[in-house]
Amino acid sequence: MKPIILKIPIEPNIEDIQRYLGKKKGVTEITPNIKNILENMIKLGKAMAKPIGSYSIMKIMKKGDEIVELEQFSLTGKRISAVLKNSLYVILLATTIGGVLEEEIEKLEKRKKFTEALILDAVGSTMADQAMDFLQSTIQGEFHRRGFSFTMRYSPGYGDLPLKVQPDLVKFSGGEEIGIKVTKSYMMIPKKSVTAIIGLEK
Repeated sequence: MKPIILKIPIEPNIEDIQRYLGKKKGVTEITPNIKNILENMIKLGKAMAKPIGSYSIMKIMKKGDEIVELEQFSLTGKRISAVLKNSLYVILLATTIGGVLEEEIEKLEKRKKFTEALILDAVGSTMADQAMDFLQSTIQGEFHRRGFSFTMRYSPGYGDLPLKVQPDLVKFSGGEEIGIKVTKSYMMIPKKSVTAIIGLEK
């Protein structure tokens, strides 16, 4: 199927960012100054981020113990093969918040505003994760009504699914159409981008 593209609403809050930064509730106190920076960086992140997602559905053609052959490419690894053992199709997903926020982080670092840069990076990472969560929830709601069930969400680099699958995943999920590129070392640009695979079972 042709990839479907969706704009994604995100509303990160201070608690989300604190969790990403590793704050343990009731243990680490946030000073008024840090709280002020957090609030400012959340506002800045929301203004700069352009969350967007894409997805497509691809039929599974053949399954083995260490490989799953799709219509256009293959997934290798024992664990991903086990995850998809009962699936008929896979959902290929990609999300990004764009690259403007990353540019601002670099500017803050050059100005030696390292606390602001660290917090803005956490804001960006949180928003990237939230974008994928939203896209997954939206798709699953649609296919649940059609009688499908779902596997766990699985991403390249997790378990034994190699990063080398990233170019195909970005291409066939529609990631290129929303501005995602993959480097020779299989890293995504913009950095605040996420790809994933979910199995569809009937």
